[in-house]
Amino acid sequence: MVTQFIREPDDSQRSASSAAVNDRYPGTHEGQISAWIPIGPQSVFGRFSDLKNIVSQRLEVSIDTYESGGDTILHDHPEREQAYYVVSGRALITIGDEQREVGPGAVGYMAPSTKHGFQVVGDEALVMMVISAYS
Repeated sequence: MVTQFIREPDDSQRSASSAAVNDRYPGTHEGQISAWIPIGPQSVFGRFSDLKNIVSQRLEVSIDTYESGGDTILHDHPEREQAYYVVSGRALITIGDEQREVGPGAVGYMAPSTKHGFQVVGDEALVMMVISAYS
């Protein structure tokens, strides 16, 4: 178990975790270049020891990058609420019945079991912070 509590983007403990995302949700995330999960609950990520994430009780934070044309199919998470924060790039985000094209600084919130997904818009890669709180 990792006991370090601070991570920086160039930290030697940082590892890409797209494999963990694909393992948990196969066929859901297309065009994902990378996913870095610096914080995650031991109950979910304990089996991915190579992630070297900061262990939490219910919180998960990831920085996800998608290439132009990347997307996620509409899906939901009954076990957690989730939020998106767009760091750079643009996306057409769908949450429940709402759909909007957004850019840097936009935030989206999904209650548990709310269908959501997005599609990268334009030629620039999309970088999003994804925050989840498990029940």
